[in-house]
Amino acid sequence: MCNSPTTRIELDLAKKRIAMFQLKQRVLDPDGKKNHLSLSCDPRSFLRFLGKITSGNYDGLRAYFGITENDANGDDVNNVGADELDRLTVIFVPTRFNAATGGHEDDTRSCWILIQRNLIEVNQQASGVPDTISRWILKYRSNLVLGALQSDGNGEVGNGFTETKSIWYGIGDIQTNSNGNGLIDYVRCLFRDSDPLIEVVIQFAAYRFLNDPLSAAHPYQLTLLYYFRQQTNVNKQVQEFDSFFSIANKDGETTDTGSPCPPDVSCMGSNWP
Repeated sequence: MCNSPTTRIELDLAKKRIAMFQLKQRVLDPDGKKNHLSLSCDPRSFLRFLGKITSGNYDGLRAYFGITENDANGDDVNNVGADELDRLTVIFVPTRFNAATGGHEDDTRSCWILIQRNLIEVNQQASGVPDTISRWILKYRSNLVLGALQSDGNGEVGNGFTETKSIWYGIGDIQTNSNGNGLIDYVRCLFRDSDPLIEVVIQFAAYRFLNDPLSAAHPYQLTLLYYFRQQTNVNKQVQEFDSFFSIANKDGETTDTGSPCPPDVSCMGSNWP
């Protein structure tokens, strides 16, 4: 049996955060023609990604929200298929701590985007590489998307609502540790389990207004959950690899959540603050 990672949260709380996101779905997809609810990732691709992140002398990982599109000239290295166009997505960028500024600086030589269930590494500094990352992030931050989400949040929460642009995770909960309960330890173990891992679901969610450990700091803001689906679905678990605010898990211990930006200062060092 695999050790639950330090970042496991209660399934009931996860379901409530997913349900809260469905209120936002109506803003992202008013015609009901697209599914913005989750992203499916091949588990071996996800494990390779974790391996690269945890072996790179990084202090953390930043997840940016974006909207997929292809380059107008068809020059993207990794063009997305028609079924993935104009969808909410996530771009992962590892970070290194800058002692002089106190910020977590993006390593844009190792950006990761999800294409046809595979996490693909993109060196955004390489010569001739189309600026896919910036285009996806800026499309999310347009008036049509982030502007609409902000207006919706103002209506639900009150004026002054700030929608999430990115989430920063500390490396401590992701990398292997002596207790064998880092996220990468857990994923590796699931591959060896008699009920093997067959899919990683990156689930869009939102903090609830009430009875959520983060409701006071981030009500209604976008967040992410990670669901590890095993072959027979016996061990259904929703995970967050998180590292900022404390919440209680089923054993009465504490776990942490990623740091949403804004309002948190985890934006410092971001290439796209």
